[in-house]
Amino acid sequence: MHKCQYCGRVDKYPSKIKAHLRTHTGEKPFKCDICGMTFAQRTPMRLHVRRHLDQKPYICSIEGCDLQFVSGALLNYHQQTKHFLTKRYVCLKGCGRSFASARNQRYHEARCFYNTEQAHDFGDAIDEQLVYNDQEEEEASDHEINEELEEAMETVEHTLVDSEKRIEEDKVFSESR
Repeated sequence: MHKCQYCGRVDKYPSKIKAHLRTHTGEKPFKCDICGMTFAQRTPMRLHVRRHLDQKPYICSIEGCDLQFVSGALLNYHQQTKHFLTKRYVCLKGCGRSFASARNQRYHEARCFYNTEQAHDFGDAIDEQLVYNDQEEEEASDHEINEELEEAMETVEHTLVDSEKRIEEDKVFSESR
């Protein structure tokens, strides 16, 4: 077993710990030849290049949906959140939004300005379910979730942040007119 010197994370593969260490050091050795953007890991860079080249080999098989994706993980995420509607993570601040992953729930909650006092109206049952779901997700990530999904979600987060920045810039621009 190999261990991260910064946080203690353990993995049996030294290459995974080496890639993980970059999250602490900020090293980004993988560079897009098209735009120069740098990445800490190879897979997000490959997915990024696919976007430049409009390569989307993963096609949604749900009837009436012809969306295509750069990775199988993003296709799976799309199907789970848009077609199968498995949104089991509820905002604890009380706004009523729900999410397909704990990561998206936490991302939303960090930006949710809904009255946090109303979150208590959801009761302890939801809190217990969320704790169970988080434990279930952690156990799965230790044994089952592949590296591509984690890296794809990182790419999705960066895309969401970029989209929010563009929306905010558009608001500022339209307000200044």
